[in-house]
Amino acid sequence: MKKMLAIVLSLVAVFVLGTAVVFAAKHHNSAQVTTIADIKANGWDEQRVLVDGEFTEHIYKDLYTFTDNEGNSMTVEVDDDIWYQLSMDTPVRIYAEVDKDWHGGIELEVKNIEKR
Repeated sequence: MKKMLAIVLSLVAVFVLGTAVVFAAKHHNSAQVTTIADIKANGWDEQRVLVDGEFTEHIYKDLYTFTDNEGNSMTVEVDDDIWYQLSMDTPVRIYAEVDKDWHGGIELEVKNIEKR
């Protein structure tokens, strides 16, 4: 009985760790440092990107204006749990997913923020 339990727990651990590794590889390793100008010109829906810059304006609720280091701006969505202890005009790197809508609008959905 103990051997069977050990085997089952080992299989569960392998599955969980394998899933975590695949998730991390899919979500973080596929993101490339880019600029807002490049995202607007060449970005595709659900593309993962890294952008350096700062939040320059709070628009409404979880919508902000993010300005990259080249001076280009874009609307971004930031959930409260990600915004934790940040302030405007602080240099950051955002990890985000491009969100294109049917009408050609484009914004970023921020998944993580790293202070620079």
